[in-house]
Amino acid sequence: LWQCKRLEQELHHLKEQNQTSANNMRHLTAENNQERALKAKLLAMQQARETAIQQYKKLEEEIQTLRVYYSLHKSLSQEENLKDQFNHTLSTYEEALRNRENIVAITQQQHEELAAQLQQALADRANMELELRHATEASRAANDKVQK
Repeated sequence: LWQCKRLEQELHHLKEQNQTSANNMRHLTAENNQERALKAKLLAMQQARETAIQQYKKLEEEIQTLRVYYSLHKSLSQEENLKDQFNHTLSTYEEALRNRENIVAITQQQHEELAAQLQQALADRANMELELRHATEASRAANDKVQK
């Protein structure tokens, strides 16, 4: 009778361990989903960064082109009104260029933050896998004891 009670307690303990293992698996699945979401967000941020860089380069080329046009215009015409109008346009493009630089800097910062989050998620996942492996081994050992 005493041995039967002990086996019942051990069986109850093993059931709890199995439930813990199942919970750990669900947690790992959630972490995997979070990791995928972070990777997707990181990819989107990288693409946004590349787009911003391309726009930055395009604006730089446009500014250079506008400077050439300005130089030609200045040599052909001394009209003050056209000069003021061009300066305003140039200022607008330079402001847009500065804004693009800020966007690139912000995107880079977000990229680095996401990369750090991804590294942390990967480390957490590795730790959880190790814990799960230990729990699974303990469960197997307990099952082996029960079967013996």
